[in-house]
Amino acid sequence: MFAFKHVLTLRTPMGRAQRQKGLGHGAALVRNKIEDLDAAGITRVGRVIGTRDGLPVAEEVGRLRVSTVVWCTGSEPDYGWLNLPVFGSDGRPRHHRGVSDAEPGLYFVGLDFQFSQASATIQGVDQDARHVVRRLRRQARKAHRAGAQKSEAAVSRAQTGTA
Repeated sequence: MFAFKHVLTLRTPMGRAQRQKGLGHGAALVRNKIEDLDAAGITRVGRVIGTRDGLPVAEEVGRLRVSTVVWCTGSEPDYGWLNLPVFGSDGRPRHHRGVSDAEPGLYFVGLDFQFSQASATIQGVDQDARHVVRRLRRQARKAHRAGAQKSEAAVSRAQTGTA
């Protein structure tokens, strides 16, 4: 795990090459074997394209009579619900370590190779989450200082009668 969190990162040439190599592929099935899923009675279907009568409709098989849907690994991310101009020409969010490049206040965690090869795994998401939380705290302190300065200026104007 050390290599996935600390060597294969955006900081290293090897990590950047590994990220480039992996882009455009679906996320790996992590610790799930197809045979085990089949043995457990889990049915995998393709893309869910809508609902009919309260039930999901899969692209290839139609309406599914199910009681549980698990949206899980091994799928290609779909950001269609996020109606913001934050995507590159490849359809992926533009960001730096989870901080949106295009939309202030928008953050991501758990993206494939967000910073390291481990980013989308339970073992690696913590590193990215800590980075995002540090940025959120920095942004909150900055906003607090700006608010305090505005309040001080208002008090000063009120005291001098220039308000």
